[in-house]
Amino acid sequence: MAVDGTYKENDRLLAIIGFGILIFCIAAFGAKLVFEPERLARYTWPVIWHGLFMLGWLALFPAQAWLMAAGRGRLHKHMGRLSVILAIAMIVTSLQVAIALTLEFQNAMLLAFNATVVISFVGFYAFAIFAASAGHTGLHRRLMLFTTLSIIGPAIGRVFDVLDMSEALSLPVILALKIIIPVIYDLGASGLRRLTMILIGLSVLDTLIGTWLAFTFAEPLFHALLLSN
Repeated sequence: MAVDGTYKENDRLLAIIGFGILIFCIAAFGAKLVFEPERLARYTWPVIWHGLFMLGWLALFPAQAWLMAAGRGRLHKHMGRLSVILAIAMIVTSLQVAIALTLEFQNAMLLAFNATVVISFVGFYAFAIFAASAGHTGLHRRLMLFTTLSIIGPAIGRVFDVLDMSEALSLPVILALKIIIPVIYDLGASGLRRLTMILIGLSVLDTLIGTWLAFTFAEPLFHALLLSN
């Protein structure tokens, strides 16, 4: 019973963290619209669908944790299968919107950065599914947290944009949150684990390598393929 109680507490904490991420992302994009209402004209249907899919993921993550905390494991598994469809929709619309923005602003860096985010998301999500199927629940929880953290960059960038600061300055904040949030989860759950530290290292390394590749490889490649006439 004590072990089960610990599992429920861990899931409840994960849900609270997930709801915090959801609220932050909504507030970040909402602030952008408040200070720049003219951006509403840019919300075409592809952008709207992309936003809805992303919002759906950010809401599903804490909801899944609450289901486990409430002992609704069967429903959690059913929703987990549906999350695959949601993830595919997110990936497709993310690239679709990134390509459209790249062509509109003639800035291939937009697509380069979004491509690296998608790769990070797919990697963590795929391993999270594998961990769940193998029965490694602790690893699954943490991988799903890192999967969600992989897509918060645009929201953080909006905050810097609202403050009239370069979105490039958001990189240290993104890296910091990818370290701090998992540590908070571990300390509030069962204590800091070596597994979490390894995943933090992979997440930070993934972000840094993705940024480096975006500047040195992806951006020139996308520029040549999409922007040359």
